[in-house]
Amino acid sequence: TRPGTGGSSQYGWRDSSWPAIRYARPRLASGSVQDFLGLSDADMEFIETRRALARQVRALRQERGLTQTALAARLKTSPARVARMEAADATVSTDLLLQPLFRLGMKRGQLAKAL
Repeated sequence: TRPGTGGSSQYGWRDSSWPAIRYARPRLASGSVQDFLGLSDADMEFIETRRALARQVRALRQERGLTQTALAARLKTSPARVARMEAADATVSTDLLLQPLFRLGMKRGQLAKAL
């Protein structure tokens, strides 16, 4: 039997004779992602702006009742690219994050408020 099941093993050992093994959880250093990656305040602002743009792309697409495939067709791009936009993937430029917002009818003033 397996340790901790209360029976005898094929070798005649009682499970209680198995040593108790305790695993210590590794201690994680406290701190921010910014500190860990050595990012400046300006870097963090840029990253958060890209993430906000990506959230707006998804929200506006869903508000318009579009699938990623339908939005991709409107933008003349692939559904995979739209998925990367919505994930704020580093391979997607900031201007490509802005393009779907304006094509779906968002105005600059609305964008400014959303950020």
